[in-house]
Amino acid sequence: MGEIKRVFISGFKYDVNFTRTCVSSIREYYPLIPITLIKDKYYGDFYTNDIEKHYNVDVMDVGNRVFSWGFAKLEPLFLPVKEKFLVLDSDTVILGKLLEFLDSFNHQFIVSGHKTELNFQSQQYYVPAEIEEFDKEFKHPGYGFNTGQFVATSGIFKREDFNTLVDFNNPPVLKNTSLFRYGEQGLLNYFLYKNYQCENISLKNVPFMHTGDNPAVKNLTTENIRKNQFSPLVIHWAGMRNKNFNKMHSGWILNYFEKKYYSKIKFGFILKKLRIFKLILIDFTKNKIKYVRKLHMINFLHS
Repeated sequence: MGEIKRVFISGFKYDVNFTRTCVSSIREYYPLIPITLIKDKYYGDFYTNDIEKHYNVDVMDVGNRVFSWGFAKLEPLFLPVKEKFLVLDSDTVILGKLLEFLDSFNHQFIVSGHKTELNFQSQQYYVPAEIEEFDKEFKHPGYGFNTGQFVATSGIFKREDFNTLVDFNNPPVLKNTSLFRYGEQGLLNYFLYKNYQCENISLKNVPFMHTGDNPAVKNLTTENIRKNQFSPLVIHWAGMRNKNFNKMHSGWILNYFEKKYYSKIKFGFILKKLRIFKLILIDFTKNKIKYVRKLHMINFLHS
């Protein structure tokens, strides 16, 4: 099927600090691979100029559309040219020569699929009995995958192929919100496995992702990263995000790539401190507002 030609990173206003670390990790191993941000402005626009300028990153033109959930990650599928690419959530980093590893599988789609127990499957993706009732020709494969990282190929599907499943409003919404979990995640678990079963695509389950709290990730050291003493993988902090990396499982890895990110920007250490100060100021203001509102409520109740 060929090599991965581009990396798309999906992000929104409140995880731009993760976007920087994600980009930094990619550039650590791939100085030249094209990187494209898919900016979801559902919560408003956000500043990415330093990412674009200093790390040779472009931004996908989505017009005035917003997405919510992870529906932005569907957009590269609809590009007309047939090209293989990797999609990442912002709260991920890559370690090692991941693209070469993924390129060793000659498939149009590669997901970090794993066998799932019924409870986990039903909570994260869809309830097998319900999906098989919805589509009597579909058989749950026994696998599920997190959509924060997957390899896909454009030029195969069109937006219309999702018309029975998604209303492409602004933002898009599922037509059956009770059937699929977590927006596009349950949707893609059904849609891709369905098309694989119909022999419309080639698909491979390859466990190439660990979460930040995985013991294998927790056992990593800076020396491991510097000397590439690990198998290539994506680390994903799904559901674990915190503005303070130090408060996250294996957050030192995020700090490691954030430090590298600012080291390549002139006066980057000053820029980082200014951004930290801004976050502190925002938190202080929010807490002050909460305190004043609480004080007013107490005074009101006692008046």
